[in-house]
Amino acid sequence: MTFLSYVHSVVGLCSSLEGDASVSLVKEGFSYLSSLASSDGEKERSAHLAVLELSMRAQKLHDDRLIAPQSLLEAIEAYFGLFSNKACCFEDLKPYVDALVDEEKHAFFSFLRSQELAVRQDHINASMRDYIEGHE
Repeated sequence: MTFLSYVHSVVGLCSSLEGDASVSLVKEGFSYLSSLASSDGEKERSAHLAVLELSMRAQKLHDDRLIAPQSLLEAIEAYFGLFSNKACCFEDLKPYVDALVDEEKHAFFSFLRSQELAVRQDHINASMRDYIEGHE
């Protein structure tokens, strides 16, 4: 089973469950994916992307009880912290950044501007800079 299939299954089951069962399922899903992402570290992106996907999809369920252990914004920032040196980082994050509300997008762009001092300029590719400048 791929990570995306796992996330799809968790979200699908949450949609059909009621009450605390769906909350428990989401927490277990995050726990499982987070432990895999933690053990993968910087060598593998897939579990980290699955955490982002589950965060986004849980947020879209509009159920205040289905709160992720870390917000989608925090998950995006954590992913950037690990993989900003990879050319694929921006493309990986784009759908999740697009899912943020305006206030969160501004917070993320402020975060990115602060990171430019810590990250070598060539690590922030041109398309990411264009995207940031287009949202200022």
